[in-house]
Amino acid sequence: MTDAESFYLILALFYLVECLKLLPPGTKAIANPIGRGKFWTPRSELVRFMGIGKWLFLAPLVPWPGIMIVTSNRKPNTNESALRFARRFSVLRKRTHVLRVLSFSIFTFFFLVLPYLYFLQRGTAAFLISISIGYFMMFTAAFLQFRIRRKILPNEKSGWITHTLYTALLPWHAMRCTDQLFFDYTRHWSWPAVLAAHADSPSARKHLLRLWRNSRWGKKPRYSIEVLKPILEEAGVDANSSINFNHSCGTAKQCPCCLASYQPNYDHCPDCGDIELLNHHQ
Repeated sequence: MTDAESFYLILALFYLVECLKLLPPGTKAIANPIGRGKFWTPRSELVRFMGIGKWLFLAPLVPWPGIMIVTSNRKPNTNESALRFARRFSVLRKRTHVLRVLSFSIFTFFFLVLPYLYFLQRGTAAFLISISIGYFMMFTAAFLQFRIRRKILPNEKSGWITHTLYTALLPWHAMRCTDQLFFDYTRHWSWPAVLAAHADSPSARKHLLRLWRNSRWGKKPRYSIEVLKPILEEAGVDANSSINFNHSCGTAKQCPCCLASYQPNYDHCPDCGDIELLNHHQ
């Protein structure tokens, strides 16, 4: 294995590690492979490392145009607004658009352009100039990230310098520099309100309605009906549309939360915390 092959193997490994996100327990994530439109999908954790108190998530493998945002599992207030979160996210996406495109350019340059130039210009001064172009892009990304962080996260000054240095010096971090920026900005948002802000996505709407059903039939629901009702109304989601049971499935009982069907000898749904099943005629 040549030195160049070893370098790109290490670079690829570090980049893949950068795509894996260790986040606090209870974290909720939603991702969109193209960053806009009706493609938002809640993303489950890959592994729960209970020993170190972290959950492992996988971010979109390409830094642009995909986006993943995360929130804590805190209980929302009764005055949470889905429209407010939608506006805040729209502003964040516009402010980081140039940085996200630049991070994708760095990804493309190091993984596609630079290997090609290496075979053409190996051992020449022109190749050193090519490398300097890559680092110039990284320094530019670090500067842009510093400006954005200072504006949207004014109270987290420790992150200003840390993430700026990482972006300027580490190519794999520069390719993913917007990930932590999004996480730090959205981590305190309300999970139901985030889902409602993307209620035009079928997957997000389905997940939101399941939270509603769990608040109605669950024994210990995470979110109360009083909290979820105004969020659904603001997003224009009809809660009654989530409780139309399937009467044609040929089974006698159905879970009111996950809508799974069961035979008559079952009384509780094991997947939803032993929620009592309903007969189809109920």
